[in-house]
Amino acid sequence: MSIVERTMGVAPIGLIPLVMRRNRVSNRTFEDAVAFVLARVTMPSKGVVPRSLLVTSALPQEGKTKTSIALAAAATARGMKVLLVDGDLRSRSLSSAAGLDRSDRTLIELLRREIIIEDAIHYNAAWGFPVLPAGALAISPMGLLATGEWEAILRK
Repeated sequence: MSIVERTMGVAPIGLIPLVMRRNRVSNRTFEDAVAFVLARVTMPSKGVVPRSLLVTSALPQEGKTKTSIALAAAATARGMKVLLVDGDLRSRSLSSAAGLDRSDRTLIELLRREIIIEDAIHYNAAWGFPVLPAGALAISPMGLLATGEWEAILRK
């Protein structure tokens, strides 16, 4: 039983190490951990294969962006269809990492019904998969997500 299980009362799906110094061994350890987590979260449950994965945390700077990019890259490498959505309407860290600026067509414009989904998806050649950027910081991000558009976008 791990410390996570003893403390929290739940079994972790996997642990991804914090990589402080990048080298071949630490990179491989990180990639293996990401591949393991991806394998665990994409396992069918009651005959249903998950279609989406949400990466979240309680605090900023906990590794959501790096973890999301790594999981998307691992899924792409396994031949899975990937769209990485930056749903953080407050910080846009993922959009920045993808090299997208505030003028690009974004999730916020999509939620406001100003554009269609195909216009908001940007292919990132360096990563090998498409990204849906968050956009300019929203004044009321929860209000945008509560419109019902978010659910429709996820279904598409």
